[in-house]
Amino acid sequence: MAGNATAGVDRVAVYARNSDDYELVLIDGDRSVPVDVDGDFEAEEVALSRDDGPGNEILSLPGSYRIGVIAAVDADLDGDGDADDRLTTSEFSSATSDQRSLRVVEQSLSVSFPSVVDGEITTEDGAVDVNGSAPGSESVLFFAVGERGNIVTQEIGVDDDASIDEDDVPISGLSDGDVTLYVVSAGRDGQVGDGDLPGSTDATIDGFEDYLQNELGSRSLTASQANSVIRSESVDDTASDDLAYTEEASSPTHRRRSRTSTRRTAPPRGSIPSPPAT
Repeated sequence: MAGNATAGVDRVAVYARNSDDYELVLIDGDRSVPVDVDGDFEAEEVALSRDDGPGNEILSLPGSYRIGVIAAVDADLDGDGDADDRLTTSEFSSATSDQRSLRVVEQSLSVSFPSVVDGEITTEDGAVDVNGSAPGSESVLFFAVGERGNIVTQEIGVDDDASIDEDDVPISGLSDGDVTLYVVSAGRDGQVGDGDLPGSTDATIDGFEDYLQNELGSRSLTASQANSVIRSESVDDTASDDLAYTEEASSPTHRRRSRTSTRRTAPPRGSIPSPPAT
């Protein structure tokens, strides 16, 4: 968010309008944004839906709204030195202010693994390419669960155009065999599952990665058990709005060993195979 204020305005406040009144939008916990000596104001990479103001709550749900900026002094009608929580349309429009339309869209997740072909990881080193898009997310968590329940993880940033493009994500730390690949995006609240992870006070994507590596990784679980616990703490948790993509694959080492174990050597021409030992 950026703009220019008229002379004499030293702070601006942000508001969102749903139906009638304008509701205050907190910016990184602050009720207003400072204006520099040139009259410019700016707030970068602000998650408007993830703060505690009444306007932030409005913007946490998909829909079409009005978002506006007003001189903070004009929004302080009760005289306590801070912008008020709520302004009527008349109070907002009659002050030094400006507004725009804003559309909030539903969060989504689309993922593909180009290095997985017909259920097999095609790279010899076992690395995986991750492509896709995750509108509404700053990052997603890629992780893989091996046949023995062991887990490798890597957080992947989401580009400004909402795309995911990460090459050569290593999964070589897993045991040979079948692998379950995951990409998980936290919901609108920025919390994984119901916001409560066992053994952790942080349910963000970072906290979920720590949980998988330390809490879940220290338990002797089978792949089936690990996958069940992961889903119960994320997408299948109570009131969870997390998004997840999963895909089954087999490791290249497992594939080579399987082909080797089924290869038979023909006896020399003209010879008679020995009978099996009794």
